[in-house]
Amino acid sequence: MSIAGGLLFAALAIRRDGKTRRVSNYLALVKEHRELWLEIYRRSELHRITDAEVDLIAQPITLGEDRLVNLLLVHLNTYWELNRQRSILMPRTVADDTRAFLMLPIPRAVWHRTRDYRDPAFVSFVEKALHGKALLKR
Repeated sequence: MSIAGGLLFAALAIRRDGKTRRVSNYLALVKEHRELWLEIYRRSELHRITDAEVDLIAQPITLGEDRLVNLLLVHLNTYWELNRQRSILMPRTVADDTRAFLMLPIPRAVWHRTRDYRDPAFVSFVEKALHGKALLKR
């Protein structure tokens, strides 16, 4: 009976540690997310990233805008990968947030220009999100 009790205790400890790790990963990503988005608010030259009425022919994407959108896409990829590995609990709203972000002209242009260089499974997730068909595995 003590072996069974020991195994049960070990299983509960592993489960608790897994939950703790997922919460810790989530909090770290939330912090990084906040820092990335604060850049848009701190730096006026990045405000166009969230503008739905940008004319990219009259005013092409700047290097700073391109870099920040790429950082946000890498951040999203990290979030998605951790969810895929079950190392984080990703909110179901991430697909909707992804769609809303990538419907903006600058993020959409950067995504289309760079998606061929990204993980194909991640590209599939994003493309499904853009069409309202992305589901996150729990």
